[in-house]
Amino acid sequence: MPIIRVGTAQRMLLNPNPRRKRLLIIFQSSQIDAGNTGQVFVGFGHQPQSTVSDPAAGYPIKQSDAIIKPEAGEKLADIFKQAVWAVSDAATQSLIVEEELEPEVPATT
Repeated sequence: MPIIRVGTAQRMLLNPNPRRKRLLIIFQSSQIDAGNTGQVFVGFGHQPQSTVSDPAAGYPIKQSDAIIKPEAGEKLADIFKQAVWAVSDAATQSLIVEEELEPEVPATT
């Protein structure tokens, strides 16, 4: 599970990928990473802003929160296949980021 550090400048977590079928972003608890005291804003297809009231803030998450897409029994929406960005309102927050991809379909000749 890759741990990615996010600060007060926008950072791309994942490149766009049309084969993405599952996405997991966990904002680690401050019991694991004592520095995780801020809030992280996650944007899909856009660079989020680190202000709650900003329409471009994206999905705000706090320590121990997670973004898990898709919900059980659903297919991943196209928006979550776009580039995934994050920004924090505090320096050096740690996230666990995972994606699962559809298998590549071999080209037929």
